[in-house]
Amino acid sequence: MNRELFSSTIQNLNSVYVTHFASNESVPSFFHEKYCYHASLQKCYTKEALSHTISNLPHHAIWEIQDLLGLRVFLFRLADHIWLLGPFVTDKFSEKTTQSVLIKNGLSASYIPSLRLFYSSFPLIMEQEVLHNLNALIKSFVPKEPEYTFRHISTDNMGDTYSDTNAEYKTRFDYQSIKKRYEHENTFLNMIETGDTDHVLEAFDKMTMSDLNSRRYINAIYY
Repeated sequence: MNRELFSSTIQNLNSVYVTHFASNESVPSFFHEKYCYHASLQKCYTKEALSHTISNLPHHAIWEIQDLLGLRVFLFRLADHIWLLGPFVTDKFSEKTTQSVLIKNGLSASYIPSLRLFYSSFPLIMEQEVLHNLNALIKSFVPKEPEYTFRHISTDNMGDTYSDTNAEYKTRFDYQSIKKRYEHENTFLNMIETGDTDHVLEAFDKMTMSDLNSRRYINAIYY
């Protein structure tokens, strides 16, 4: 499998950060240094906690871990590598929610301005879209891979208590737009699979335009 093409395709499709490394290697130190703003609020993103989570990550599974700020990361194994997608967020920054988290963890409200900047630096995306695209890409790049399961894990401020839930998606959609987007997406993925480099950019442009229209509809509803 072409790992770099897989990585760049995920990033281009979802506008999400992608980190990957060999299964026998340690978590790159830059991940903790760049994305763990405060260990008390993001215990699951410390190098030790992340290493522990990855050591328990089974094959053919996508785990989503979420910190107290609402930052999320997808983890999975593929082609002898560990893959991390994110962090990303699924809601706009809420000062009220952040203040409540700070109070519960004995931290000053003076953190709010810097946390707003930190939180807002991550892409705001719909996790079900990332999950759908990811599963489709895995099937396209490695057709013999079994179906991947999904698990959402949130940790408390001690980092050792896990809340495990199944994702429930209740978002309203313009189904015609979504259907058209997925048709363009499947065409794009098929071209990657068959090596049709002559038309893949044209298919990507159509898929991107369809994605933009879907996001405009969703933004009109929620924002």
